[in-house]
Amino acid sequence: MISDYIKIHHIGDDWITDRKTLEHKVISNHKWATKINHKISLTQVFNPYPSYDHMIDPLRDIIKGFYPDTQKFQTWFLVQNSESDASYWHDHCNEFSPLHRYFPEFLLGEKKPPSISSVFYMTMPEDCGGISFKIDEEELTLYPKLGDLLFFPSWLVHKPLSNTHLNDPSHWRISININLFLSKDL
Repeated sequence: MISDYIKIHHIGDDWITDRKTLEHKVISNHKWATKINHKISLTQVFNPYPSYDHMIDPLRDIIKGFYPDTQKFQTWFLVQNSESDASYWHDHCNEFSPLHRYFPEFLLGEKKPPSISSVFYMTMPEDCGGISFKIDEEELTLYPKLGDLLFFPSWLVHKPLSNTHLNDPSHWRISININLFLSKDL
């Protein structure tokens, strides 16, 4: 069963010291990146600048509590509203994945893919989409809550569900996505 591969932890958002600033930076970065780079506008994904590190490091520390063998993190944001859609099936370790197609440097020169993928739900408008997972013909859809942290194997095919049904483009769903490279991966 797919659910055997997925771990959900509600960690809340107390670790975010300045939510307004982080949300503003992420949304602004997303808007500019979309204007500048057509690839990003197709996927709604962007990597955080180093100036984000002090805001994201507490989340990485929490993740290390669950996976102490983590040697390296690969972090990006997924930003969606009613005008953007990143709802397509993909995984995080396959060269045929749509993510790899848009970002051939996605694995950043790593010899092996990450072991674990994670998603933290930072903002969640009411009735926003969830996330679906798929193995062969079996499909599972989850509707995480604000402050939920999901872990799953990086090979597990998944897709964020669309938010295009929301009427107000000022409602943003922001997730922080982090791949975990364990010592065996490097």
